[in-house]
Amino acid sequence: MTFVHVEVVKNTKSATERNMIFRVLKIKNMVRDARENPGNFASSQVGDLFMGMFIMPIISAVLLLGGLFILGFTEILGGPYSFFRFFFWLSIFCMFFFFYILRKMYKLVKSTTKGAVDQTIKVESKVVE
Repeated sequence: MTFVHVEVVKNTKSATERNMIFRVLKIKNMVRDARENPGNFASSQVGDLFMGMFIMPIISAVLLLGGLFILGFTEILGGPYSFFRFFFWLSIFCMFFFFYILRKMYKLVKSTTKGAVDQTIKVESKVVE
């Protein structure tokens, strides 16, 4: 009798190792963008950072508005309450005002960053004979 030893090898690459390829490709694209147009690259990086800081406040604001809407305008949990209606409309007004101010700040920061990088990198040269 002969025994055959069969070994099953699983692909044990972790999620980090698989995602490293995508990270390398993303970094390669970022370097290319930074070389070709540094002003747009810097402003897009600042914009991404700015937007990343406000994802959680936006999600919590939407959840708050949903809760206030349910308590103020539906019959769930005892019927519509005027108190929650008032705070729903007050919250809507405050959030629109807050997001309007954030949008203005976002545009200002993005344009300022792009302008600063463009002015810094712009080099004028003259050949003197």
